[in-house]
Amino acid sequence: MIKLFLLLLSLAIGGVSGFLFYTFANNDIFLTILVSIGCFVGAILVFVILFFVILFFATFFESKKKTRLYQSKYFRFVLLLCDKFLFSLFNMKLHLNGINMLTKSETYLLVGNHRSNLDSIIIDYYLKDFPLAFIGKESLFKIPFVGKIIHGCAYLKLNRDDVNEEFKTISDAITMMNRSDNPISIGVFPEGTRNKSYDPKNVQAFKPGTFRIAKKTKKPIVITALRGTKEINNNLLFKKHDCYLDIIEVLEFDQYKDMDVNEIALYCENKIKDFLKETVKWDT
Repeated sequence: MIKLFLLLLSLAIGGVSGFLFYTFANNDIFLTILVSIGCFVGAILVFVILFFVILFFATFFESKKKTRLYQSKYFRFVLLLCDKFLFSLFNMKLHLNGINMLTKSETYLLVGNHRSNLDSIIIDYYLKDFPLAFIGKESLFKIPFVGKIIHGCAYLKLNRDDVNEEFKTISDAITMMNRSDNPISIGVFPEGTRNKSYDPKNVQAFKPGTFRIAKKTKKPIVITALRGTKEINNNLLFKKHDCYLDIIEVLEFDQYKDMDVNEIALYCENKIKDFLKETVKWDT
């Protein structure tokens, strides 16, 4: 809807500019067409520039020097607005299944497969009524504007090349989930990196380290599966994309307390694999 509105507005600007040029400046139809096209393209560029200017001022005062352990409602609002804009721009239709398994009074460790660079913001938008922050790779925080927004939302950096930094990130996540004032759920993709396989049933091996968060906090683990997010890159702006987030199971502490982190990781990985095998129809 947003993309259609901006295109129609740009067309209107181009059309009106061409009409005024033809009426008051020159009766040359060829020049009039060129002016109309130029104004149409110019209007689109102005809207793009305006979008980044707004982001610049919206994030200007946020510093990334210190870890933020409390989520800013303002930056969560900004993130959700950006999500909505991107979903409209990329023709994404979202589908959520299993939300009734979650309660707003509980905090969770949310885990799932990782298929796209948009996965975390898709889940964040789906679960906008739940305080939620993700553990993400350092490079995400270096993206202009995006880095400040997710920092303001209390996303945590994970540097797997530095054991001390990784330990600190896990410790911060435990603190955020366990505190009595404004606790927050933590999302993580245990595959460790985006899965580049074109087989939508494919799930890479889950790394067990992040499941220490669950063992320490004794919080429920939400096992989720994403479908259709990798395909967004195909005809990005011109094709409708159906994206699905399925909440498969909420694994309570009593169910995993006698399991070590390797067993928990394998259990969650297999749950997602089994779900995708049953759900996804893959044409070989």
